[in-house]
Amino acid sequence: MANKAFRLVRYDEAGVQGQPSKRRLVCVIESDGKLAIWGQETPVHNMKNIDSVLKAGMPCTVECEYREPEEWAAQYGHTHWVPQNCALRVILAKQP
Repeated sequence: MANKAFRLVRYDEAGVQGQPSKRRLVCVIESDGKLAIWGQETPVHNMKNIDSVLKAGMPCTVECEYREPEEWAAQYGHTHWVPQNCALRVILAKQP
C-alpha cells in the first residue's frame, strides 16, 4: 500500500453512501481526483476512517494508506481508495 497526504475540499455523492456492509465516503481532492474511503456497519462495525473525516469536516487534510481503485470505479471519478482496514489520520481539520 502506498501512503500519501491528501487535501480534501468537499464531499461527493452527498456524504456516506452504500449498503451497511459496504459503506463509502467519497471526497474531492484539491489537486484533482476523488478519494473513496471504505467502511462497514455490518456484520462488524468498522467506520473509524469515515467517522474521522466526518468529524474533521471539510476542508481537511488526511494522511493515509491507499490503493488504486478497481476498474469499474473510473466511471465515478475515483482515483484513490482507502480500504477500511488501512491507516488514516486527520492531520489538519477544518478551521472554525
